Amino acid sequence: MAKRVLIAEDEDDIRRAYERMLTLDGYEFYSVSTGAEMLEEAMSGEYDLILSDVRMPKGYGDDILHILQEKGVKTPAIVVSAIMPHTRLPQNVSALSKPFDMTELRKKVADILAR
Repeated sequence: MAKRVLIAEDEDDIRRAYERMLTLDGYEFYSVSTGAEMLEEAMSGEYDLILSDVRMPKGYGDDILHILQEKGVKTPAIVVSAIMPHTRLPQNVSALSKPFDMTELRKKVADILAR
């Protein structure tokens, strides 16, 4: 069974680039564009990884990840943003600064999903 990734990104072009990358690498995905949608979807526990922007409408990705941690959701995550979070990220979250090389993101995704 293919690994499932939740994409939380409000910029359409970036979200579509992530979707193409994940499709080429054989992963399944579901995409949302707001923090509120991210929280709702992530609570389902159906994902092996969360790939999230930080600044999104209706909730910042880093804040949502803290809420998920408090609620016992242990899904690993990658936060991708030009502006890194001002708070400390949960233990199971790694960060990647924009701009970045898509190869670097692919490697991070593959490394986390191989665990």
